[in-house]
Amino acid sequence: MNRKFIKSRIFSLGLLSVISFATLPLTITPASAIDADGELKEYSPKTAPVLRKGVVSKDVAEVQLLLEQLGFYKGSIDSTYNAKTASSVSVFQRSKNLIASGVVDSKTWEALINADNLITSVSNRN
Repeated sequence: MNRKFIKSRIFSLGLLSVISFATLPLTITPASAIDADGELKEYSPKTAPVLRKGVVSKDVAEVQLLLEQLGFYKGSIDSTYNAKTASSVSVFQRSKNLIASGVVDSKTWEALINADNLITSVSNRN
């Protein structure tokens, strides 16, 4: 075969692939969770903040609330990421076969949200 013909066909296919890929919708549907006020909060686990000991924020309260609803946390919902919160996160992580670091990273957020969505869908059926 002619090398110029092959190169032009490869270029055409590559250009067509790029154009096709560029037209695909690449939106990520954010996950939902309930915050400490009982309101839905939407976000993507990949953009959610990493939480660890010492952090004080509304996101910590959300994690505490989710862990409480899932039966992993028995402390107060105080927005403070303390030793009790870290221990509860570690136990939850182990239950989901994640690395039990006690730090809420994107994989932990995803597992928390998936577990919460499962409980929500089961309770909505009743």
